[in-house]
Amino acid sequence: MQPLFPAPNSERAIASKNGSAFCHPDTAGNYSNTEFVSGEKVDSTSFSYTTGGGCIARPLREVLAVAQNGQTWTWGTSDQGSFNPSKIASPVFEFLGYYQAGPPGLRQEWQMAYSEAISVGNLSDPEHVIINYSKTKGTFHIPHWLGTVELVKVTDQVTGFVMRDQLKADGPGPNSDTSEASLLEIFGHFKSLPPNWKYLNP
Repeated sequence: MQPLFPAPNSERAIASKNGSAFCHPDTAGNYSNTEFVSGEKVDSTSFSYTTGGGCIARPLREVLAVAQNGQTWTWGTSDQGSFNPSKIASPVFEFLGYYQAGPPGLRQEWQMAYSEAISVGNLSDPEHVIINYSKTKGTFHIPHWLGTVELVKVTDQVTGFVMRDQLKADGPGPNSDTSEASLLEIFGHFKSLPPNWKYLNP
């Protein structure tokens, strides 16, 4: 799975001086604000598109381990049946998640693929990580769903988080509202859930 939104070459330089796209220092140079910051939000006939992010008060290597905890990738009211590795070959880690949602008798099922790649740095000291995810099979009620999470080492103890989500799905209300809720939820998971060190410390 190739990066959906490749990081520009300037991303690391920006991170070292001014934070990342949604993670900026205050006037004293501290990264104390860990609230979610909304970016673009667009609805169209083909799919909806939202962006956002913020600062995570955790080292990047720990945040990458959180990304390998299946509970980080639980979405809304869906049930995650499983989350298992499909390829573990550092610096790329790939996983498959299986999901169900809906009332009894009308349950919908689908599969999501996740590719987590260290694009700058190494396993012991990652500096930039790109995570791509996409729905690869299952319910026709979600014809289009994919996105990217970028993680940037801002300081030794702060990680910049940027998420971009594309969604087209059946349901009430604009897809961008659903997509934005997903960004908020996943950002919260990255800040609060425990890391899974199994694949980074084999």
